[in-house]
Amino acid sequence: MNSLSLNEISYNILNSIRGGRVSNAEKFSIEQIHFLVKYYRSLLIRRDQERNMNRSRMFEQDLGIVPLEVVDSSDTSNTGNILLRTESKIPTPIRLKSKEAITHISGKDKYSQPIPLIDTVRAHWMQYNSYTGDNIFAFYRDGYVFLYNTLSIRELNIRGIFEDPQQVFDFANEDGEQIYDDNSPYPIPADMVEQITKAILSTEAGLVAQTQPQSETNFEPDKR
Repeated sequence: MNSLSLNEISYNILNSIRGGRVSNAEKFSIEQIHFLVKYYRSLLIRRDQERNMNRSRMFEQDLGIVPLEVVDSSDTSNTGNILLRTESKIPTPIRLKSKEAITHISGKDKYSQPIPLIDTVRAHWMQYNSYTGDNIFAFYRDGYVFLYNTLSIRELNIRGIFEDPQQVFDFANEDGEQIYDDNSPYPIPADMVEQITKAILSTEAGLVAQTQPQSETNFEPDKR
């Protein structure tokens, strides 16, 4: 796993833009580079997962212990059934081809039996199935994880691949005792850093260069 921070990755990209004189470097702020790194990280992870599903643990992050609360079942399509929901929205998981990238749900003991995560359409119809209607399962909707058919589980362990690693750290460390910032190691493999750098230099910086006047994109050699 890469040990560079988001700042180190972003400033390396910004320095490459300056050194290559692809465009006026001032057209990019470090915040814009941060955004692009996060965007391409999500995009490349999605493509990687579609080709290499066995690499999910390389990107997986743990939300820690997530408390649940009882909710009015009329808020979902599972009216009249027992429903629990995470007390707050979880960080946004990366959207894969057919589902959100939530890779593990269990009780607070992360090594206990996993709870099946199903899509919301299937969750609606399972309540009418005579064989599975009493089974415990989870589904994700509007930023929350819902737990169906139990009141005995009041805390979950949730793992997944999320869009913004800093949101994950802040969510899992609400007490503020540990601090994550843009100088902390960024969870991304080194080969993907290279792919992101190339994508930004060839696509984003190139587009900016094409929209700038010639005086800003051309380099005049020192005539002294």
